[in-house]
Amino acid sequence: MNSKTPSLQTIIIAHAPLASALRAVAVHVLGEASVQASGVVFLDVAADAPPERTSATILAHCHKAAQALFLSDLPHATPHNCAVAAAHQFLQAQGQEAAVISHCTAAMVLRAVSNGAASAPLDLARLTAKLQLA
Repeated sequence: MNSKTPSLQTIIIAHAPLASALRAVAVHVLGEASVQASGVVFLDVAADAPPERTSATILAHCHKAAQALFLSDLPHATPHNCAVAAAHQFLQAQGQEAAVISHCTAAMVLRAVSNGAASAPLDLARLTAKLQLA
């Protein structure tokens, strides 16, 4: 995460090694400095990863954020289900907004990285709609 607390924490959650590959695309297009500055987290989920641990890892990355946006690769697969569980826990624990989008594409990742360094609360519904159009 950035040294300052982000308003929005975006986490890319995908089957290994897809999250790392999407990060590599973002670095190739936008540069390492931009990806690091965005605070976007890329989380590869191994086939044998315990879902409870994956959800806990997701939450650990966004515990200081006011909003959370989780992008997953496939709907109803383990990474997506873990993101949904983390979103529910985030909402219950912090009373903050969270959204989960599946079918994550490289274009969505690039837009998320470009928007990732926001320091003011965003209209999460509008951002998710923009990402889905990417």
